[in-house]
Amino acid sequence: MEQVTIGVIGAGVMGQGVSFQLAKFNYRVILIDISDARLSEAKENIRNIARFDLLMQRQKKSPAGISTDPGENIHYTLALAEITGASFIIENIPEKIGVKEQLYERLKEFVADDALVAVNTSATPITRLSVFMKDPSQVLGIHFVNPVHLMPTVEMVKGLFTSERTIERARQFLATLHMDAVLVNDSPGFISNRVMLMYINEAIFCVQENIAGAREIDKIFRGCLSHSMGPLETADLIGLDTTQDRDGTVFDADPL
Repeated sequence: MEQVTIGVIGAGVMGQGVSFQLAKFNYRVILIDISDARLSEAKENIRNIARFDLLMQRQKKSPAGISTDPGENIHYTLALAEITGASFIIENIPEKIGVKEQLYERLKEFVADDALVAVNTSATPITRLSVFMKDPSQVLGIHFVNPVHLMPTVEMVKGLFTSERTIERARQFLATLHMDAVLVNDSPGFISNRVMLMYINEAIFCVQENIAGAREIDKIFRGCLSHSMGPLETADLIGLDTTQDRDGTVFDADPL
């Protein structure tokens, strides 16, 4: 049976996690970034994810149809043109709207007529990026959560032009990865970040105002509110630079 090809643009933390999850379930992955150094780092990090996942699988029953060597399913390249012919394209570059728009202006040349384009984002407006494509109905948001291989649910975002067929095809695709999707409409920050950034910001203000320290605030969220992580731990996991970028995207970006 011929492997289905998925293009993954951006080899950062999220691109690495998405690529591993795809390769694990026997998709052929074309992972693209702008430098050999980034791709080399991604390759090593994906090896580490695979080692950790293998240890986890040994402790429980593995899903059917997973690859014993996911790394063999990933091709690393600097050439955006290599995604031509991919059935699905997942974009994971930084949450900077101007940089994303520049990419999508180029991307439209290489997207196959029947391919889907997923913006892996927690805040960037889907409708705004979809208009760069020849067919905006092919574009949707899929907010994968880090670490991708341990988070079985994604936030799926329907843009103004996203078709029902695109949504259904994306659901079927995610099911092959043993992942579920919660559908939301396109709005700044969607649901997860619109809500989460509020309490992260308030937690930062509490530290700034010397009401309590970071450890105490996180402990309250874990022990009193049954959160698995506190808001400041969550901000550290996301990365403080990314959190700051998301904050600006959530409150300043317009869907159109």
